[in-house]
Amino acid sequence: MSTPPSQRVQFILGEDISDEKHESHPLFSEMEELVTEGDDMEWKETARWIKFEEDVEEGGNRWSKPHVATLSLHSLFELRSLILNGTVVLDMEATSIEQIADLVLDNMINNNSLSFDRKDKVREALLKRHRHQHQRKNHGLPFIRSFNEMRNYSTSKSKFYFY
Repeated sequence: MSTPPSQRVQFILGEDISDEKHESHPLFSEMEELVTEGDDMEWKETARWIKFEEDVEEGGNRWSKPHVATLSLHSLFELRSLILNGTVVLDMEATSIEQIADLVLDNMINNNSLSFDRKDKVREALLKRHRHQHQRKNHGLPFIRSFNEMRNYSTSKSKFYFY
């Protein structure tokens, strides 16, 4: 029986694996990009991590095979800089995406990362629709194809009519 990687890392670091106060939990993370099409703007899921990284393949119809993600040294330094100098809020208490957006924006304004006059515009962008890979884009067609089709269906199957 092999030891899970998380337990091996805990052993190497000398941490007590049986310490229930610091129990690790599985983490799911996703990356979304703000994309625009004409006047429409939405967040589109482009990558996700469960144990491995998966990317949306070219054409945007399916996920790539899971793979171990690698970072260049430059990317690690950039990440370090963003964590040290950017807006990172790990201890917030919020129950909705709106509350999260407001807390992050207030933090950015307090740290002079964002001017107050741009707050509403950034909040609007943060709260745009989030579309996941498994969700298809709505092209404006109604869920029921057409009233004509409903009428034809209803008259042929029952005595139910639409007016």
